Amino acid sequence: MKTIAIIPARGGSKGLKNKNILQLNGKPMIAYTIEAAFKSTVPDEVIVSTDSEQILNIAKQYGVDSPLRRPTHLAEDTTSTIEVIQHVIAERYANESVNVILLQPTSPLRTARHIQEAYQIYLERGIPVLSISEADTHPILMREIKNGFIVPFLPASSLNRRQDYPPYYQLNGAIYITDSSYIKAGRLYKDLSAPYVMDKESSIDIDDIYDFMLASYVMEKRGEKNDKYRPEDHL
Repeated sequence: MKTIAIIPARGGSKGLKNKNILQLNGKPMIAYTIEAAFKSTVPDEVIVSTDSEQILNIAKQYGVDSPLRRPTHLAEDTTSTIEVIQHVIAERYANESVNVILLQPTSPLRTARHIQEAYQIYLERGIPVLSISEADTHPILMREIKNGFIVPFLPASSLNRRQDYPPYYQLNGAIYITDSSYIKAGRLYKDLSAPYVMDKESSIDIDDIYDFMLASYVMEKRGEKNDKYRPEDHL
């Protein structure tokens, strides 16, 4: 089957205004995801789905031949990712089965290598692949409030040292690989999917100004600094 990469990028954002096109170390944030998709050489086609004329133009600038304009009703705060992906499939591949790589533009530190490695797992196992990273807070340390008291989220454990805790993971949103049969059925993946484990640094998901500043710092540390970053420009 043909393999396509879908990058959903609407124009609006509440957490961080226009975050998909903010200048992150010298180029629009979405550019990092477009470049990673092309450099991976995995997808036969890269499709950017957006309601924004500016994002359409940026996508073309970075090599996306035919970005897809989505209707306004699919660019609301309540619009789900699966609805956006279904629209892409219906418009471009309604009569064809394809492998789908979902790449969210809010993960600019995900690289071509990550896409290649995740796709190799997909080929080997033949089931959907989800990128994950180690959880920031271990469930053993989590608490909830019941009847005015702090109680453990999980049953008490005999493990006292943090280094003895078994690892737990969270979806990092950087890579989802599936096929269009799942999309047409209204889901991205099934319960038993294969993991692709990414390091925390590469898993940064930009939702607010603090995530944005962290990603900028990491890029600078990696030697990817392209211009002077001023956080006040984005507040």
